[in-house]
Amino acid sequence: AASVIEASSSRLVVGSCSIGEILADVIFNGQTGEMTAYLGGAPFNVAVASKKSGAKTAFLGKVGNDAPGKFLLKKAKEFGLGDSVQVDKKRNTTLAFVSIDENGERDFAFFRGHTADYAIDFDLAQIEKNGKPSLVHLGSLMLNEPEGRDFAEKVCSYCETGGVAMSFDVNFRADLFDNEKQAFDFYAPYIKRADIVKFSEEELTAYTGKSVTDGLRTLNNKIAVVTLGKDGCLVKSRGEIFHAESEPVKPVDTTGAGDAFFGTFVGLIDQCGIDNVDNEKLRLIALQANKAGAQATLHKGAVTL
Repeated sequence: AASVIEASSSRLVVGSCSIGEILADVIFNGQTGEMTAYLGGAPFNVAVASKKSGAKTAFLGKVGNDAPGKFLLKKAKEFGLGDSVQVDKKRNTTLAFVSIDENGERDFAFFRGHTADYAIDFDLAQIEKNGKPSLVHLGSLMLNEPEGRDFAEKVCSYCETGGVAMSFDVNFRADLFDNEKQAFDFYAPYIKRADIVKFSEEELTAYTGKSVTDGLRTLNNKIAVVTLGKDGCLVKSRGEIFHAESEPVKPVDTTGAGDAFFGTFVGLIDQCGIDNVDNEKLRLIALQANKAGAQATLHKGAVTL
């Protein structure tokens, strides 16, 4: 990672702010019935990975004033990411129940109705706690709720008027929408406005109706990346599409692997400066991000406690 960053001689490192859900991933053992809570929420996981990459990173999200919320806030502070976690005294903390198969693949069911994750207050002082960010990462889970979409629109407007780069991870969760079309109708404005956007291959084909490569060609973002699981990722930048391979691992739990990938990816890009990253550097960044994603599958939970 250091060699990638040092290769950029004119970067302006300001730091990023990841905004969106922080929740408890409750992993359910179908054999014993045991349940164990872990730190979760894609934007929070992205912030952790971004910080691990060496980036100056902050996080803005909300938990309830309940036992899971107190657990998440304590752990977030241990990662140095708790200063801007808001506490809602009227809503409970969001829970995601995760079941894992023998290959480490997971399935989600959300306990989420009038919960805290999408009720974040737009607080400019918290977003700019360390100065105006050079990049804002926006989570997608909030977009199934009108309140969350209103908040996301404020974040987008802030980035557009302030000249702040924005990254967006589609992160489709079928459990939260009536159907796939509804979800992508809500995602589309943020996909189109993001400087950096991430899809899984299934998400990209669903969104574009095309093959992965043809779908990538239709995107006009500065940088678009498609994760391919064990096969690494495809990246489109400056009109070129290229592949970056991953390292082989035997996964224990794939929860948060995409977040570890994307947090590392945007963290390294932000450290170099998005306009300073040519495709040679971007391929090195993608390789490093693939490594981080693969390593995240070697333990239970999205982040190690």
